[in-house]
Amino acid sequence: DRVRDEPALIAGLGEAGALAAPLVIAGREPGPGPALDHFVAAHAEGRGERDTPRFRRALLPAVDMEQDPRLRRYWTLFGQVTGQPAPAGMLNTWLVDALERDVRDAA
Repeated sequence: DRVRDEPALIAGLGEAGALAAPLVIAGREPGPGPALDHFVAAHAEGRGERDTPRFRRALLPAVDMEQDPRLRRYWTLFGQVTGQPAPAGMLNTWLVDALERDVRDAA
């Protein structure tokens, strides 16, 4: 579960966020699609793993801190104060929610 290639992870997360941004701004519910696939692929590459259903299940507990209601509230307020419609933290939360739904629906 350790990150072996942090630059690849960070770059991939940025790309996943860019794919998620228009979805978040449009108010789309988190779910499967290219943004989620890119998010998981970035984590897999950073850990030297492959994107498999098993990897997705194992990844969820590693990223679920994004689901803390206080963190969600922080990013909502951050967006309101800064005027950013989709701050980075909100994008990441959306992607984690998409992963959770994907894992749940695959079960």
